[in-house]
Amino acid sequence: MVDADRTELPFADLAVIGAGVVGLGIAWEAAQSGRSVRLIDPRPATGATYAAAGMLAPVSELHYQEEDLLELTLASAALYPGFIDSLPGAGASAGYEKTRTLVLGADAADRRALEDLRDVQLQHGLPVDSIAIREARSLEPLLGAHLSCAFSIDADHQVDPRRLAASLEAALAAHADREGSPDHLVRQHAAGLIHADPEDSESAVTARARVPSTRCAKTARQELSTPPE
Repeated sequence: MVDADRTELPFADLAVIGAGVVGLGIAWEAAQSGRSVRLIDPRPATGATYAAAGMLAPVSELHYQEEDLLELTLASAALYPGFIDSLPGAGASAGYEKTRTLVLGADAADRRALEDLRDVQLQHGLPVDSIAIREARSLEPLLGAHLSCAFSIDADHQVDPRRLAASLEAALAAHADREGSPDHLVRQHAAGLIHADPEDSESAVTARARVPSTRCAKTARQELSTPPE
């Protein structure tokens, strides 16, 4: 890990700016492929990762006029078990649960909306079972008193983002130790990207740090969002 007061950061094949669960996952996949990686984030695994619900729900989260995304979300969900298994201990501590998802309605309007959505889901070959409210209560005894409908979706699962992030952090640290790269995590803000060869966008990369003020942070975000010329 690089000290927060250093500004000369090591070069690597890939620099990942942001070490939430997405950035950690990208870094882990890259490390698995043999690439050297630098994670750059002053506070890894906080922010949205700390608050996210961890729903892996391509079926229940299908929305009207977003059907074109369905192929991608289903493919992503299908890849998730392999991603979890790639972690040390086959991801036993990653918080991945293959339990079914219950989708519930509280009133008549909910029931109509969910039944209409189920029609769309079935048209796309997605398994969505309508179950009795009594069965739903047997599956989840803490459900509230007022329910109008219940649907069971076996293909939708969940993961605990905090536990997954911790597993990824530990896996990346262990990988860095094996590779002799203790500086894999840079606890600084990134102010811009620097390539070893400025003329080659595929050359080794690192980041310019650090951002000491709100004004600089805004400038950094603008710089990072500007595509290279």
